[in-house]
Amino acid sequence: MGNSKDDLAGQSQTRVQGLEPDHGDQQDVPDRNPFLTCRDEVMVRRLPEKLNSDEGQAFFSQIQKLLDGNQPRFVFDFAQVSELDTAGIHLLLQCLEEVMQFNGDVKLAAVPPGPATVLELTGVDRLFEIFDGTADAVQSFHYLPPHEVAVPASLNASEAHTDAVSASYAAD
Repeated sequence: MGNSKDDLAGQSQTRVQGLEPDHGDQQDVPDRNPFLTCRDEVMVRRLPEKLNSDEGQAFFSQIQKLLDGNQPRFVFDFAQVSELDTAGIHLLLQCLEEVMQFNGDVKLAAVPPGPATVLELTGVDRLFEIFDGTADAVQSFHYLPPHEVAVPASLNASEAHTDAVSASYAAD
């Protein structure tokens, strides 16, 4: 625990690259997300043991330094977090807001039961995707969930209106 903030900063940042499974021919992977511009970079950040106002502000300033306007993707590793208070919740929301301004996303991983309860009681768990491990969270940036696979839709407004009207008559 005697580490300086600079030491912690160096230890807690890991750039994860190339964690996509080898599928051979990429055409066989229909749920690959074509909208990610930099598919291989996800930053995994280990959160401090106590996510409170002092530790949180140092962490937040580190996150701000990493924002470069290129759809930042973060996974916050909760594995070592034992204390999560209102300042920590506020920190998570601040980070999410900052990252979303750059059209990025933050996902949470390895959340222990105590902090998970705090996230649930505050409703913050509904704002983040939460994963059992960091590898799963990193992988989630590379693939669309099955329910979000693109479905062809009519671009003709009159056809869409006609279909909607037909559907409402059928319901009667």
